[in-house]
Amino acid sequence: MSIPISTANKLLDDLSITQDDLLERLDEIAWARGALVVEGNLEGSEARLNMAGSPTIITVARRVTGSPRRRFSIAHELGHLEMHRWKVTLCTSADMLEWSVKEGSQNLEFEANEFAAALLMPGRFFASLCEEEPSIDYFIELADRFGVSLTAAAIRYSNFTPEPVAIVLSQDGFIKWFRASREFEEMELFVDVRSRVYPGSCARLFFEGKAVPTTPKRIPADAWLRPGNYDRDATIQEQSWPMKSYNAVLTLLWADDELTESDDW
Repeated sequence: MSIPISTANKLLDDLSITQDDLLERLDEIAWARGALVVEGNLEGSEARLNMAGSPTIITVARRVTGSPRRRFSIAHELGHLEMHRWKVTLCTSADMLEWSVKEGSQNLEFEANEFAAALLMPGRFFASLCEEEPSIDYFIELADRFGVSLTAAAIRYSNFTPEPVAIVLSQDGFIKWFRASREFEEMELFVDVRSRVYPGSCARLFFEGKAVPTTPKRIPADAWLRPGNYDRDATIQEQSWPMKSYNAVLTLLWADDELTESDDW
C-alpha cells in the first residue's frame, strides 16, 4: 500500500469518518487536522497551503465554484499537510490533473492527488462498486455519488476493477499520462505517453475540432497501444470525454474479449 493511501486510511480511522462525513463535513475534517479552510483570490493557482501561522490555512480560489473541484482542492491540500509538512504549496489546475509519477516536486502533487482520491473515495466504500462494466457514463455516476471529478472517479475505478482498462489523459494533442488496472498491466499493454494522439482514435477528433462520439467505439488497438502481444488487426474499445476548459480529453480504453481473441495468448 502506498504512503498516500495508507495516510488517508489512517486519517479515516483516527476520526471514524463516514461517507456522509466526507460529503458534508470536509471543512470540519480539515479543521480537526489543524487547518482552516477559507476562500480567496488566487492568481494562477486553485488552492494554497500556508503553515506559517496557527492554524494552518487552506485557501481555495473563489473561482473554483464547482463542488467537486473545491472538495478535491481541499483534500489535495490536506494531503500536503499530512505528508509534506515542510512545504508551503501553491497548486495549479495542472497539479490537480497530475496523475503520473515523476521526480521531485511534481511527485508531491501526484502524492497529494493519490491521497485526495483515497480520502474522498475510500476503498471501504468504493471498491464494491467497481464490479460494474467500465464506461464513462458509469464513472459520471460514481463521481456524482462521491462528489468528485470524473477524472478522479475513473482513476479510482481502475484501482479496483477486475477488468483490463486504462484511463488516459490527452492534452493539447499529446498523450499526457495513463493509469492502468492490474489486469491491463498483466496483459503487458502500454500506451505511448508523450506521443501525439493517433488519427484513428476518437480522442483525436476533439483536437481536430470535430464531434467526439458519446458512446464506446471499437477501434484498432494500435491507435493507442504500443506494439505488443496482440495481432495487427486486434481492436480495443474506446470511449472519450472532452474536457474543453483544459483543452484535454479523458479516455477509457477497455481491452475486452475482442483483443484477447485475436492474439496468440
